[in-house]
Amino acid sequence: MNKSTLIAVAVFGALAIAFFATRETEVKVGVRKLELTPVSSDALVEMVFGNINLRSTAGTWTVGIGDKRYSADEGQVKAALEALAGLKSDDFVTDRPEKHAELEVDSAKGLAVTASTGAGVVRELLLGKASRTGGAYVRAAKSDAVFALNGALPYLARKDVTAWRKKSIATTKVDDLLRVTFTPPSSAPWSLVSDSGSWKLEAQTPKDYRFDPAAAHRLVSQLCTLTAQDFTEARVEAPLTQVKAELKDGKSLVLQLGAKRADGTAPLSIEGDAQTYLLASWVVEQLTKDPEALRDTRLLRFDPAEVERVSLVTSARKTVVVKEGERWRLVEPKAPGFDFDAQQVTAQLNRLASFRAQKVVRDAVLSRPAVELELVTKGGVKQRLLMGELTAKGDDGLLYAVTAQDKSWLESGPELFKRPPPSPSGVQGLDQLPPELRKQLEEQLRRPP
Repeated sequence: MNKSTLIAVAVFGALAIAFFATRETEVKVGVRKLELTPVSSDALVEMVFGNINLRSTAGTWTVGIGDKRYSADEGQVKAALEALAGLKSDDFVTDRPEKHAELEVDSAKGLAVTASTGAGVVRELLLGKASRTGGAYVRAAKSDAVFALNGALPYLARKDVTAWRKKSIATTKVDDLLRVTFTPPSSAPWSLVSDSGSWKLEAQTPKDYRFDPAAAHRLVSQLCTLTAQDFTEARVEAPLTQVKAELKDGKSLVLQLGAKRADGTAPLSIEGDAQTYLLASWVVEQLTKDPEALRDTRLLRFDPAEVERVSLVTSARKTVVVKEGERWRLVEPKAPGFDFDAQQVTAQLNRLASFRAQKVVRDAVLSRPAVELELVTKGGVKQRLLMGELTAKGDDGLLYAVTAQDKSWLESGPELFKRPPPSPSGVQGLDQLPPELRKQLEEQLRRPP
């Protein structure tokens, strides 16, 4: 390589280094962008969307129109703060003022949006109609340039006051509770008392009553995580259900739940809180339960690991499985080629151990049993379950209401312990479903899309 070639290569290399060192990562020439003064979302203390004002006072956000204020939903406030602080768009539409009215970003039709820090307004925008990209048109109030804006802001900006309000009803934590007392409008008060991580019932109950601590825990958890469906300006009026929660720190919370309205909701007030909340119908049903709803409705009480023999008699046949060592064996029916699956015995026993009826029934009789189930556990202890059409009798001798699906499940006899076919979709867990339901799902999965 001669001297002139070496010099040329060196010059080219130097130019290349200079080019890559000084070039911008993005080409910006000729691209119109919505550029606003940088601001941190934490610095914003006020947001205004039309006539709706969100304001931070000592770190707590409220929403309202004028002086009437309500607690604002923290998650929605955070989303709006981040959307306004990081607002940007490079989807330029037009800078012709005569197009502003058509795109609804003029002062007559546009939604005025502002955001302020303690030093003053840092965002002043006009939000227009929906854009072709699914967002909305927007322009800075002091500029003619219009951009298409996507993200959360177009949606959040058009919420009404109710949608901004905080619907999470802060009561307390389950672990902080000592006692919860329910006073229905027309029956005796009753209480749930914390007892070393579980719950005890204090109430007048029938002699055959058995309490379910797990059901009590679900009720108390619901109380501690209440969420409003809506709000009302009306006062809570009789007939009232009062719920008093006594805390470990000596304080207490008193809730007043009014009667159901025509739409199924019910008003709720909390002592010391000026708001009146509306609870969804299913939440109302939880809070107006009585001790009978906390009854233990298990039909059998046993440890699946202790079972050594299962006998199931239906109108069609008798099924018997016996545990020999650690393995299950099908004794009846003697059906050559039957694809018995020992794992299904364990699965069905686990299901039986947690199976619960709907409720105790006092004014019914057990029809001729369609299902007779007997479990024999270690030591020869027997438990029996008799199931008719819609009733069943368990190990406590009481009559319970059950569903047709419950009956169908046990009526399938030996099919309970048959190896399930491979799922055509690879979906796991179908083998744990009742045979009829499993069959329906498998047929649906086999159908072509």
